[in-house]
Amino acid sequence: MTELEKTLEKGIDNRPISPADAVNVNADMPSEQSGALNTDHISARFFKVEYEGEAAEEIPRMWVGDNMFLTHLLNGYSLFIPDGEKINCICIKPHVENIKSEELKKRAKGLLAQEATHGFAHTKFLNMLDSQGYNTKIFLAIYQFISYKIMLPLFPKLARLAFVTAIERINELLGEITLKNKMLDNSPSSAARLYEWHFAEEIEHKCVAFDVYHDISGNKWLLAYSTILCYFTYMALLFFSTLNFMVQDWSILNPKNWVRGFRFMFTKEKAFWIITQGCIALIRRDFHPSQRENLYLAEAVLKSKVIS
Repeated sequence: MTELEKTLEKGIDNRPISPADAVNVNADMPSEQSGALNTDHISARFFKVEYEGEAAEEIPRMWVGDNMFLTHLLNGYSLFIPDGEKINCICIKPHVENIKSEELKKRAKGLLAQEATHGFAHTKFLNMLDSQGYNTKIFLAIYQFISYKIMLPLFPKLARLAFVTAIERINELLGEITLKNKMLDNSPSSAARLYEWHFAEEIEHKCVAFDVYHDISGNKWLLAYSTILCYFTYMALLFFSTLNFMVQDWSILNPKNWVRGFRFMFTKEKAFWIITQGCIALIRRDFHPSQRENLYLAEAVLKSKVIS
């Protein structure tokens, strides 16, 4: 049994994940959509992650085309994924057995399985960044302190679930921005596959945490409070995790990186406006994640793969 299969069996926080619920996918990315994506069945996908030897050498320090800012933005995103996905599972897991709908309960378990594989894959990627000479330990120590010593102990269970609902909303939107703008088209395939696969699954399961929260409670005031807190926390973490890498390779001194960052946030990809508006929409009474038409982006990555 491979290390990945053992991880999927054990899951995150010792939560069992059945290998029968997962499928193997090859890593070739399709160029166009292949039909409607069925989101009624959410399951983990085995994804071959190998960032050692030749595969690691294939990934330069500036791997998103010729764009150092986007490289470090995605490096920074990877920094808080392993623990972030674990926290998502810790926050959702206590509510699963209280879900009224059996269909939603199955989707929630599928979401947890996907989060487990994401954490595993990004851990491998972070090990590769460590081998490139980057220091990830300081940021991770601060992030883990905030997460495990402040947020988890102080937040009630329902507030944690509301917070994760907002996290999943932002993850979905980041995935949409990345895939829709084809940001990874000029990247080494071994790196691009990781993020395309991850972001596609974030879009695929975008409704699950939201539906679980509304099945359990649906309190709009708590969701609004948690969304605001999540928005500022997430944006700050993404900024400082990106800055962490820019400082280490001195690209922080290059004006082009700041110009590219401004364009990403405000004028080209418009990430700031999309994420801000998306979080505001999350707390509207008439909102549901299915209203945003971005499933075709996930479909182009997931449905056209060869399933073995």
